[in-house]
Amino acid sequence: MLDTTLVDDYVGRLEAVLEDAQAFPKLMLELMADPRVRQPEAAQIAKRFYGDASGSTAKKEAFRRIRARHESLMDYVAKARAQGGRSAA
Repeated sequence: MLDTTLVDDYVGRLEAVLEDAQAFPKLMLELMADPRVRQPEAAQIAKRFYGDASGSTAKKEAFRRIRARHESLMDYVAKARAQGGRSAA
């Protein structure tokens, strides 16, 4: 049975630290080490946080997708800083 309380907790915490380059990786380590997070919870967290995952998504792939959203945002922020806020066009 899916632990929706656990899913809600992790989704909220991930959203809260999404833009934090230090806190997000620490939370990911906690999430991956949490024995309560089984495949169904991991898949649901990925679906709600990343937006593109099904209930059958493997746990490892779910974690990859969760991390990908953060990494994509960090890449965007770094590029924006490098351009000094100017458009590349």
